[in-house]
Amino acid sequence: MKTYGTSSQGSNTETMANRFKYVFALTLLGILAAFLIPAVPQAPEYHDFADQRAMFGVANFLNVASNVGFLLVGIAGLAVVVRPRTQFEFRSERWPYAIFFIGLLLTAVGSSYYHLAPDNTRLFWDRLPMTVAFMSLVATQLVDRISVRLGLALLIPMLLVGAASVTYWRVTEEAGVGNLVPYGVLQAYSVLILLLIAQQEPSR
Repeated sequence: MKTYGTSSQGSNTETMANRFKYVFALTLLGILAAFLIPAVPQAPEYHDFADQRAMFGVANFLNVASNVGFLLVGIAGLAVVVRPRTQFEFRSERWPYAIFFIGLLLTAVGSSYYHLAPDNTRLFWDRLPMTVAFMSLVATQLVDRISVRLGLALLIPMLLVGAASVTYWRVTEEAGVGNLVPYGVLQAYSVLILLLIAQQEPSR
């Protein structure tokens, strides 16, 4: 019986590794891209947005007002996640979803602050909460489709990596050698990994 159990456990581990090898491969590819792609500074014309009209005493009004969408979704989503009657298989599963919607609320604030007077300094406060949102969103899908324990264990490290990518961009910009690549790679990685997980793994 002991021999059978060991063989079965080894087989399950091998099956797990085979199922998620695309996650490992894409993650490795993202890390290599972040380090190997030549540095790309923030283009100054990035801050030249479409609507530059002031309305109701608010500069760049439509750019600022468009963040109401993030605010409303963040409030509604957070209300659903924290209410007692919203059921999860495990209570701890609420955390990545709650952090995702908090990230949307912070994005509404940070993006509004940035669009009032766009520049690199304010852009940091636009991008930082966005990393909170898309990193926690990846964690929600790891929890739902792959492993609750894995998704929760990776939540904080992924949030730190996201914050590090935008902090690194700001530090390099202030040093005069701006490098937006790690942040850009992380954004692309988030979209691709979400699509792959959704295609490969059914939701519980």
